[in-house]
Amino acid sequence: EQAAEVERQKPTRPYDDLPALPDALKEQLSSLLGAAAQLERDYQSVLDAGGTAPPAEWPLPLGRLHTQWQANLTRFRAAFQDAAIPQASRDILLPALDHMAHQIAELEARVRAP
Repeated sequence: EQAAEVERQKPTRPYDDLPALPDALKEQLSSLLGAAAQLERDYQSVLDAGGTAPPAEWPLPLGRLHTQWQANLTRFRAAFQDAAIPQASRDILLPALDHMAHQIAELEARVRAP
């Protein structure tokens, strides 16, 4: 929350002049972000509960949520690339999604670690 407030207080940000995404992409992105947050919380909960756990002990929906999130990310990337989105928007959004995917993969790896 503090970081978001600091960001809002900046006089200019690199994304201030970017056009809004089309509604269909906004909905997909919103869903991706929500699912990514849920994945991070769920993986962290598994880690907090005992460090590492075999997949059989994960919350049942966790593996399915991760698989679905990856498929949705792939679909979003394809739709995003096909849309007439300015390069500046691509330069901000795609690395952010890559970073999220990397964080989730790292959490999954920690959960899977022996």
